Amino acid sequence: MNTKIHYDNATSKQRQFIERKIYESLHAQGPLVEMLLQKEIFSHDDIINLYTKRCTYCGRTVFPGVVEKCCEYESEEKYTIQTEPQEILEWYLVTDSWIAKKVIELGEPVLSNDYDYWWGRTCSGQAIFLDPTFWIIYQDSLKHIE
Repeated sequence: MNTKIHYDNATSKQRQFIERKIYESLHAQGPLVEMLLQKEIFSHDDIINLYTKRCTYCGRTVFPGVVEKCCEYESEEKYTIQTEPQEILEWYLVTDSWIAKKVIELGEPVLSNDYDYWWGRTCSGQAIFLDPTFWIIYQDSLKHIE
């Protein structure tokens, strides 16, 4: 069985691995990024994946590079893809360009400019190591940790 590893079914060592990776490569900078966007030093045009596509029928997000048909219907007229901005609740400086690329591939918003990369987290209220984003990115590595 090919079970995905996430916080709830991870071993202590796997949890420590994710926490270490997050704390090595992310730094909270929400107020700074918001101020720089407000003062137009940073531009909303530099946010990759600011807009996401959702199926108006089933509500699933359609990620970049994935076939845009998410529901199996007799006719494609029964659903439409709606573009809407993602609500960014927190900003994190991403110090590892490999992680920035992976976060972008997952459809997460990332501010990218001459200064660096910032991940725009679209959920809040839980510890960052519970966020599924990094469990997805490091899935292959986690399988080798007991």
